[in-house]
Amino acid sequence: NRQLVATHKIDGNSLSLIFENGELNSGRTRGNGVYGENVTEKIKWLQNCPRSINIKLPNGQKPESYKIEIRGEVYCTQDNFFALIETMKNYNLELPKNPRNIVAGILGRKKHTHLSRFFSFFAFDLKVYTSEIFFLSEVDKYKWLINAGFSPPNFKLLSTDKQTLSYLDTVKKEIEQSKYAIDGVVFTYNSTNLHKELGSTAHHPRYKMSFKWQGVSAQTQIKDIVWSTSRLGVVTPVAQVEPITLSGAKISNVTLHNAGFVKLHNIKVGDQIEIVRSGEVIPKFLQVTNSVEGNFYLP
Repeated sequence: NRQLVATHKIDGNSLSLIFENGELNSGRTRGNGVYGENVTEKIKWLQNCPRSINIKLPNGQKPESYKIEIRGEVYCTQDNFFALIETMKNYNLELPKNPRNIVAGILGRKKHTHLSRFFSFFAFDLKVYTSEIFFLSEVDKYKWLINAGFSPPNFKLLSTDKQTLSYLDTVKKEIEQSKYAIDGVVFTYNSTNLHKELGSTAHHPRYKMSFKWQGVSAQTQIKDIVWSTSRLGVVTPVAQVEPITLSGAKISNVTLHNAGFVKLHNIKVGDQIEIVRSGEVIPKFLQVTNSVEGNFYLP
């Protein structure tokens, strides 16, 4: 009865979609925890976000009239981030530094709504306003979202402490390889009866908890940039840096992801950079703190 459902915690922007009688009526950001800016025209461009849904309630009935709110996160994958950067250059738009900033920036613009086509949407919750909808479990809710045409984050049912610790270890390894930004894990009790029993505070539900690894950052200098090729032919730039210690580990190499990342940040040998290490994952580049003269080099 105390089973947990675990999902990735996506580093994106909150979004709420309202469907009336199966048709997308409006979409709003939820910056203040309730409703924010109206972004209806932009979300019509989102990938994996249906404009209409043809669904039945868990009791098998299809209501004649209903209003449903779908909640989730808008995010930008690493590949789409670099493709969008190139498109934004054509419009002489100010370029953001990371995928999360670019989502907020595009959703906040009054023009260039079509740029939202580079974004994707994860749905993770719903609320029905005009009729009762009841799920016995959190897993049932995710299956309902999938059947309705949405793409929830991958979820895993955990029954023991050992499974939970193993899941956390797995996510640590997935963070570096993921196509989207993961900044932690969300745990939710699977039983919806337990949801009702625990209730919510004024700010968050008591049956749900976020977990994030504390990131430790430091600055170092790039001594060299090495371009390595994997067995599949993928070329990855790695910065060899002045050795420093982060979270008890000696760091001498930092991944720079790909050529587009090096170009975007104009990363060069001699630059002073800030890096971060969360949990046991490979250190990440955060920013250039002191740039030497010259331009980036691509092999």
